[in-house]
Amino acid sequence: MKFEKIVLLVALLATPLFVKCQTQKKDNIEVWQNSSGSISISHPKDWIKWELNSGEVVAFVTPKDGPDDRFPDMLVLRESVNYMNQSLQDLEESAKRDIKQQPNMELVSSEQVKVGNYTALKTIMDQVTGDELRLINYTYTIGDKIYLLSLSIEKRNFDRFKSIGEASAKSLKVEQ
Repeated sequence: MKFEKIVLLVALLATPLFVKCQTQKKDNIEVWQNSSGSISISHPKDWIKWELNSGEVVAFVTPKDGPDDRFPDMLVLRESVNYMNQSLQDLEESAKRDIKQQPNMELVSSEQVKVGNYTALKTIMDQVTGDELRLINYTYTIGDKIYLLSLSIEKRNFDRFKSIGEASAKSLKVEQ
């Protein structure tokens, strides 16, 4: 009986700490929406929004974290019309062909995964020369559009930012 009271007391004391940790994590996340409200995605609050104006819906870039930070790690969402009504299988085969033609890129993995409300093609590629980059793409076919969410990061930051890419991929919402 005394042991149960101690366990209960510890659980009650730890609950506010757990809740506070959860809130802090959530407070660091922000949801972006396009002007019509038809597309939304979450991203870290301290990542800087970039307007690239070259086919992107939106892009977010990490703040520089020191002199060794040579490449801006970024999360980019693109949208295009699915003119050929391609399935994820078609897009996967096309991506594999395209990557083979890139001498400085290597396909690490490719699979269809359930993320949030959608099934996506998840591909991971490594740059084999130069800046030591890793690219994680989530490709979705939603209605008559193709959405490509890319997390482009230095390999040294992979473990740190992998979960951010996954969380953003799960948060994508598209109203048709």
